[in-house]
Amino acid sequence: MSTQGPLDFEIQVEQVGDRCKVVVSESPVGDPPPVLVELPFTRQAVEQIRGVLDLTGAQAAMSPVEREAAARRFGEQLFQAIFNASSDINSAYRSSLERAGTRGLFIKFSLEKAGDLRDVPWELLRDPQRRSYLCLSRQTAVIRYPSQPYIRPPVTVIGPLRVLVMISSPKNLPPIDVEGEWRRLQTATAALQRAGRIVLEKLEDARLNTLQRQLRGQEYHIFHYIGHGDFDERTQKGVLMLEDRHGEEYAEPITGDSLADELSQESTLSLVILNSCKSAQSVQGDPFSGVASSVVERGFPAVVAMQFPISDEAAQAFSEEFYRAVAEGFRLGEAVSEARRAIANTLQNSTEWATPVLYARTPGEPLFELRRREGTQPPRRTPWRVIAGAVAALVALIALGWGANAIFNPPTPTPTPTPTPVPAVADLMIDSIRTSPLEPAPGRPFIVSVRIRNNGDGPSGAFNVAWLPSLSTEPLVQRVERPIPPGATGGVTFTHTYGWWSNYSTAVTLDVDNEVAEANAAGSGERNNFAPHQIVMSQDSFEIDFSQLPGGGVVDRTRALNGDEFAAWGFQIEPVPGPQDTACVNAHPRLEVDANRVSLTVGLPSTPGVCASVPLALIFDRAVGALEVTFVAERAGVHRLIMFSDSAGTQETGQVEVSLSLGQQAVLRVPEVNRALIRRVAFVTDGAPVRIDRFAIWPR
Repeated sequence: MSTQGPLDFEIQVEQVGDRCKVVVSESPVGDPPPVLVELPFTRQAVEQIRGVLDLTGAQAAMSPVEREAAARRFGEQLFQAIFNASSDINSAYRSSLERAGTRGLFIKFSLEKAGDLRDVPWELLRDPQRRSYLCLSRQTAVIRYPSQPYIRPPVTVIGPLRVLVMISSPKNLPPIDVEGEWRRLQTATAALQRAGRIVLEKLEDARLNTLQRQLRGQEYHIFHYIGHGDFDERTQKGVLMLEDRHGEEYAEPITGDSLADELSQESTLSLVILNSCKSAQSVQGDPFSGVASSVVERGFPAVVAMQFPISDEAAQAFSEEFYRAVAEGFRLGEAVSEARRAIANTLQNSTEWATPVLYARTPGEPLFELRRREGTQPPRRTPWRVIAGAVAALVALIALGWGANAIFNPPTPTPTPTPTPVPAVADLMIDSIRTSPLEPAPGRPFIVSVRIRNNGDGPSGAFNVAWLPSLSTEPLVQRVERPIPPGATGGVTFTHTYGWWSNYSTAVTLDVDNEVAEANAAGSGERNNFAPHQIVMSQDSFEIDFSQLPGGGVVDRTRALNGDEFAAWGFQIEPVPGPQDTACVNAHPRLEVDANRVSLTVGLPSTPGVCASVPLALIFDRAVGALEVTFVAERAGVHRLIMFSDSAGTQETGQVEVSLSLGQQAVLRVPEVNRALIRRVAFVTDGAPVRIDRFAIWPR
């Protein structure tokens, strides 16, 4: 295991119709351009390879050698589709491997937009050039990387790792050998238990309220579930089949949210293991994926789940090596890879090493800081023969006249050196996070104020503070230049603008570049440097006057637009020439700037005044509830707004119009009856130039 953490190679997979968009969003050598690729396999092929791995359907009759060959073929096809999607992506991958060296390159898949591609067994990825499966090497661990800004800090473990085990076998489901499963788990960890590195404790039953009481009374670090998973067709969520709360031991489906709510009450829990035994019924997709994502969303750093039923031999091999690697301080991704290889080494030609799935936000960091409790080892007793021999030697020395002087006139003892004083260090913490205004409106700047306190006994020095406005944006960074003295406070502010209505999950992190050495009496160090913060948007209108672009750019000159300049604010602009406007097919939107106004209009690149009367459409990424347009009539006549419930403009839902004289200012507003139906609005002037000064939209 390298002393330095691994490097990250993060891939976002998006389903676009029948194709796949591959986006390398992070790599040590820079991010290559996204690529849209045709997948080399069909949905049926994915179902067939899943049948190979979970031993169902026609694939159940295949021999182990045939199953391994099928897995190898599929894994190389999958590798070809992703890592050879373009020469740029392949070059970035190979160069990243070389850059990482012995540190390792963790392959992290973000699958939030993957659609049906989430069911692909990504753990089968096989590099034909290196002739190896990526996830069987701790140098190239494969991780499913959910988007979640809040992560629990690492836990300091004094003494052994404590594992709470729940084994669920409801009466009305295929039986699970509860005692056998417990015995196998005990056997797998026997050496670690004898060494005092791990303690296993089994719940007396598999009810949610029993779990609640147990977590209330004892500290645990890992929760290990063995039992059935299922898929709830009504809620479209994965569930665990626990025992009913009335004690009759019949199945009670528990959602991932319910389990996560209970587990999140225990602040020391950092890892959840979901193990479906081999008697579990086959269900749609992977039921544990929904449970796992629910747990990760509560801030748990990691979940290990089984995407297929797993045999007793494979489960025992996995548990033994995984727990051993975790107890030895291996990083999570490395520990899972070690456990996968244990399955491969134990069961030749088996593909069960692909069954475990690692969902993690911090796969390259140790989950626990392991420390031995002082005084836990009993004092070693000196054997009586050694004592007797020492006494005899002492008597002999005295009799020879050598030892008496040394014994009765001992030398002056060497004075104990004065211990070196512990240097004073800082302990930064987030004291408060405030938003002004409290509920910002879209398109309007607001301020986030972060108050920072130094609870240590030394000054902080300079450091950077990062605020993550949302999961889809880059963090904003401010620097604290002036050191914060012990017991004092400091602060930073961030200015931001959101482009749509929502409740945004944000987060603040202090000292993002680890410039400040920190500690405190409780040993928390940098663990209090992170805090989530929820921002709730107001329901006020989103007003656009075209004097400013997303990102803060000021419009101070006339300019042509592509139409997507306002995509960050959730809408696009599109000229709509009619059949009679054959000379205007190349018309484009423009921002016209004069002494008193900035207006949205239409024109040709070479002759802006031509095609100025072409209708202009506003297309919204999401439906809005109401809209109004402010403009000045450039010519007397009728001006209309035409509303559509679809972005393509094929489903008209109504019109509003007004008759104006030259130079008259007007506001056209969509009536309230059309709320929640607007995805597109066309502004039509019947031959007059189109010039919109402002528009405002309201949420659904």
